[in-house]
Amino acid sequence: MEKEKRVISMLNFDYNRRSDRIKLFLLIFVCFSIVSWTIVLLSGGFDDPPDESVSLSSNPAVREHLLPSSTPAVTSATASKEVIPILTETEQNKSREVAKLFAEAYYTYDAKQPDQYFERSKLYMSDRMVEREKKMIRRQTLDRNQTRVKSSKVLQVDHDDPDEMIWSVVIEGEAVTASGTSHPETQEFFVTLRKINGEWKVTDYKIESGGD
Repeated sequence: MEKEKRVISMLNFDYNRRSDRIKLFLLIFVCFSIVSWTIVLLSGGFDDPPDESVSLSSNPAVREHLLPSSTPAVTSATASKEVIPILTETEQNKSREVAKLFAEAYYTYDAKQPDQYFERSKLYMSDRMVEREKKMIRRQTLDRNQTRVKSSKVLQVDHDDPDEMIWSVVIEGEAVTASGTSHPETQEFFVTLRKINGEWKVTDYKIESGGD
């Protein structure tokens, strides 16, 4: 109490005067306010709140969910897989027709004119294949002295090369022996074609025979 009286006397306050009592109250209020503000400043109460977008985006697990929904998800499978161009229906039909005509021309044979099958079928071959085939003109056995087409059907074969087409041409034919006896037979041609100078040409083939 003595200390308070000494402080008051130093400030020249008189409790008996109303104006001095108001001054004392204001002084106490100001001191209290200064102390409170100092505590708040030291505790960081007026610092800006942390930027949640920055802290979240720095987290890889969360960053994935922050990407715009319109961004397509690219997986390693789709990224590594090459997109294969699809031929138009018109181009597929053109290559299909060439494969069919080639197989039918190649299958048709007459021992009296053994080179005719080659002359007919070479129209559908690439130049390289023509050079290869003319070096090995085929000669059929006596039980297949003649072969002629009765019917044929064409099926597409799946493959991964966008620059070529492969067709399976199944020929239902008739084989005639040297004595004139005929019997049915089936042969399947796997015909590979590529577009050369704007035209579909046969570049390779494989023949599989069916049962009688």
